[in-house]
Amino acid sequence: MTLVSSIMRVRRAMPRPPTARPISLLVTGLGSTTWDAASVGDDERNFYLWGAMGAAAMIGLGLAIAQPDRRVLVVTGDGEVLMGLGSLATIGLQRSANLAIAIFDNGRYAETGMQASHTAAAVELIGVARACGFKETFDISDKLGLR
Repeated sequence: MTLVSSIMRVRRAMPRPPTARPISLLVTGLGSTTWDAASVGDDERNFYLWGAMGAAAMIGLGLAIAQPDRRVLVVTGDGEVLMGLGSLATIGLQRSANLAIAIFDNGRYAETGMQASHTAAAVELIGVARACGFKETFDISDKLGLR
């Protein structure tokens, strides 16, 4: 699967316009995840990180801790997570039940010129998350997996 076909599959799977929104707060990482979330429909509950590479997961954790009655979803890419890899250990220890993290792993640092990221070689973010104490991890590679 190529980067473009992967992104297009995800975009087709996103509702337009959003119907019922099951999350309270959305944090998006640098790049494509921010553009895609904004294209679905801007919302005051969205927190876009236009240039804070490596910070999305920790901002999501901070929101989840500060507002435990609200669900928080972080949507980001593999390159952004790799820049803040230690955040997965902190999140694993905190175990915030109201926080979910979705990582789009294309094996590239897309925003800086499509250089190969560490996930293109050997790093498996699912394995890292499990090792950091994440209770549930899912590797979704097709539209059916999004259901």
